Amino acid sequence: MRGLQSVQSFRPGVVGVKAAKKKAAQLVHLQPVSSLSRQNSTVPRDEGGDSGAAEMVTVRFRGNEISVAKGTKLRTALLENGLSPHNGQALLINCRGMGTCGTCAVKIEGKVVPEAWTTRETIRLNFPPHGPPQNANLRLACQVQVEGDLTVTKFNKFWGQLGKCIQRSFRSICIAFALKGRQGPRWRLSTLLENIRS
Repeated sequence: MRGLQSVQSFRPGVVGVKAAKKKAAQLVHLQPVSSLSRQNSTVPRDEGGDSGAAEMVTVRFRGNEISVAKGTKLRTALLENGLSPHNGQALLINCRGMGTCGTCAVKIEGKVVPEAWTTRETIRLNFPPHGPPQNANLRLACQVQVEGDLTVTKFNKFWGQLGKCIQRSFRSICIAFALKGRQGPRWRLSTLLENIRS
């Protein structure tokens, strides 16, 4: 009888839902995701001093120069400026910055933090299709933070592994590769696009 009374006292409805939410809020401590990522950051943050604008650095990528706040993840900086560290279908199927897929592998010249591979980079860049000796100069854009002026090079294979280098506009190259090898007007269009971009 007692169990039946407790079930009846918690009837669904406006009051019951509000009470359940209130109780859940008391039991669970919610913390914003952004604060969690700052706590686990490998870059020491300056806690004191002025709270002025962040120091800006230059990143060169696929023929573009962008200004980026120092300490920003490279993948985030590229995406916020309309550039992608991914090739082809990897634009759609990637790990969204978790460091597990390896599709954002790039060659970096300049200062990034951490200077050595993270654990995730070590695992991913030693797993096919990446591997020694080609992986020696690669980093995952989602695992490094910009600390100085950079030149970033993306290679043309799906996973960003070494191959022919892509330095021109990504969109025209995708169209050219998709249409290349076909005869007729489409093939001529791809050749035209390549010549225009050159």
